Amino acid sequence: MKIKKLRNNFEFSLLDNNIVTVKEMGNITEIRYMLRCNGGLICKLNKDSYYDIRTGEVKNFKTSTTRIENIESVSRSLRNLRDIINTNITDN
Repeated sequence: MKIKKLRNNFEFSLLDNNIVTVKEMGNITEIRYMLRCNGGLICKLNKDSYYDIRTGEVKNFKTSTTRIENIESVSRSLRNLRDIINTNITDN
């Protein structure tokens, strides 16, 4: 993923089929866009298993015994915490 920081008076163009999300957090505005969305690659069946759309297989989720083993979950929590801090601190 390429991240580009834009300063004041920025300008960019989007196509009609681009998917855009805007997140305002205090003095920070995050704009994310994708050229296209392929949809989900899995379909959750229950808490233990899922259906892989690409292969047609039913597989079990990998479970971890401790939270630190799930790096994606920790990363998401830190990103949410950063967003909360950015929303509540607006003093430069």
